[in-house]
Amino acid sequence: MCFDIFLSASSAFSAVSLAFLMPMPKIRSNIIANYAGSFWTALMSLIFVPLYVHFMGIESYGLVGVFASLLAIFGLLDMGLSATMTREMARLSALPDSAQHARDLTRTLEILYWGVAVCI
Repeated sequence: MCFDIFLSASSAFSAVSLAFLMPMPKIRSNIIANYAGSFWTALMSLIFVPLYVHFMGIESYGLVGVFASLLAIFGLLDMGLSATMTREMARLSALPDSAQHARDLTRTLEILYWGVAVCI
């Protein structure tokens, strides 16, 4: 009923443009859930630090912290290329006669990874 009033009030919007407006509450709730999950993860990592230090010792926890920092740095250097590679290779595997394109994509991303490795 609300959409009927909206449609009669404004003739500038078509049915197609309303279809794009309808999923907004779901997108908003997904964004809120994503931020809540990130906040919860950060909070739990702060809360459990004393337990980790108690059970592992300060030296072991420092070693775990060094490796966690290295993983974070390597994740930044990846620049999302591994997710792109996975997505595109899955897409190309479903298409017929796309083997050459898959090889080209693999070679291109290999060159990008070697460029990042040389810069390090």
